[in-house]
Amino acid sequence: TLAQARAFVRAQSAWLERHAGKGRQAGASAQAHMQPDAQGRPTRVLLRGEWTDVHWGGGGPLPLAAHAGTAQLQSRLRALARADAQVIIDAQAERLVRVPARLSIRDQASRWGSLSGRGTLSLNWRLIMAPPEVLAYVVNHELAHLAHPNHSPAFWAEVERLMPGHDIHRRWLRREGDVLRHVLPAG
Repeated sequence: TLAQARAFVRAQSAWLERHAGKGRQAGASAQAHMQPDAQGRPTRVLLRGEWTDVHWGGGGPLPLAAHAGTAQLQSRLRALARADAQVIIDAQAERLVRVPARLSIRDQASRWGSLSGRGTLSLNWRLIMAPPEVLAYVVNHELAHLAHPNHSPAFWAEVERLMPGHDIHRRWLRREGDVLRHVLPAG
């Protein structure tokens, strides 16, 4: 009921405030690292776990057209996320009960990845900003769902088979994932 929801929020207000504050801190830290240019475009962005220079006008590790904007930067990062994820899927193909029917790169608000009943593997494009092993963990987590569409012990054994030692990357995502959501905020 609404009364129960209000009581829950009151009882958990300290936790909620700490969690919201953590997100605000992550956002402020990310924005400071991005060092916007005169047009407000970031001159640095997280790429594969490292702050990388964005070169508006070409050159460097992440070149973009001089007239491009953050939408084009986001599109470029999406393409890189797709390419990196596909490499992981291709490398695991022989070890899987079946391969994903399709790969979709999206900007989910709360998930890093999912696998539909029809076999579409959806990933959050922001994973390209995490260390490569974190992206690999999420891809392998979703690939494990091809054999086990749940989070049973058999599922976690499959994740471990596909990516031994995955738990360290899972913990990184839980601890640091808020930062990725604040680099190039949606909308």
